[in-house]
Amino acid sequence: SLFQSADLAVVQKRIQSLRPEQESAMLAVLNGRDAFVSLPTGFGKSLIYQVPAMIVERPTIVISPLIALMTDQERALQKRGVPVVAIHSRLRVAERRAALELLKKGGRLVVLTTPETLESAATAPLFERARPALLCIDEAHCISEWGHDFRPSYLRLGNARKRLGNPPVLALTATATPRVREDIAERLRLDSPRVIVAPAHRENLALTVDIVPGAAKFPAAARRIKRLQRPGIIYCATTTAVDEVSSALGRARIPVTRYHGKMRAADRDAAQRQFMNPSRRLIMVATTAFGMGIDKPNIRYILHYQAPGSLEQYVQEIGRAGRDGRPAHCILLFDPADLEIHEHLQAQGRPSVRHLERLEGALTAWNDAKRA
Repeated sequence: SLFQSADLAVVQKRIQSLRPEQESAMLAVLNGRDAFVSLPTGFGKSLIYQVPAMIVERPTIVISPLIALMTDQERALQKRGVPVVAIHSRLRVAERRAALELLKKGGRLVVLTTPETLESAATAPLFERARPALLCIDEAHCISEWGHDFRPSYLRLGNARKRLGNPPVLALTATATPRVREDIAERLRLDSPRVIVAPAHRENLALTVDIVPGAAKFPAAARRIKRLQRPGIIYCATTTAVDEVSSALGRARIPVTRYHGKMRAADRDAAQRQFMNPSRRLIMVATTAFGMGIDKPNIRYILHYQAPGSLEQYVQEIGRAGRDGRPAHCILLFDPADLEIHEHLQAQGRPSVRHLERLEGALTAWNDAKRA
């Protein structure tokens, strides 16, 4: 085992108050075994790599899909006194130099990075020389959902693992179908992994689907918003819808901000900081580009203004509500025409999630059950 120097008694002491799924996954990787873990949002997946990272004597590399997510994770770990560094393309020269020096120094260190940075010719040799004790893939479903479309570096993580000295791999996600799990295991070259999967259902989330034709969408959303406690997130399928809905809410003097991929990076970062500020209770209007991995426990509702592209995406997004364990509302305003948006994106060759027929069928069944 690569973790023979780890004090497992210390591990046992630290995990007495953790969930059984967390304990099982931690002990697996500490004993040098690969692990695939699918647990609901808010279940404490990050602790599964954070605790081992503070016990082993070499760096723990954490692959993260978004720089904004890395920034939040880095800030949170720094507050807890955990040695951490983020290495990505948006660092200033001095910041990059300092981060790489920490990586060279080695020892106990959480290294947050992207799959592209991990394989970059400029940084790959430094990662390889660090000989990490653990390679963690956070939001591992991105391997299957993004790697095949527009981020091929995700598909090469198995090769990167070999160059790093074949450390144990920990794959973490909130949702993964059997097909996605197989794809992840194959791409990462997992060797007899410990597989831990918990149901995505959380009892504090109240799920509602309303059939609302397009013209009635905003009045229906406005009625809901007036009754719901903030903060909340409104998800739209297009950037145009995000701009229209956020502008309308702003004109109504409702505290709102917005987030989508066509905004400047600085504006997106500012919007995320505003929403994450504990002293503010805003509504975030966003595309699916927002929210992955955010750690805001008191989100009181998720409202889907348009249908998401898949059931997996829906589960990911509603999982961001009620992480504090208090009741939260998850509302989908469904118009069958919404599915045409995703079909149009697919026809254009743009990345879009699949299985629209399953989503439409599930929503139809859900509505029929409500009527019955």
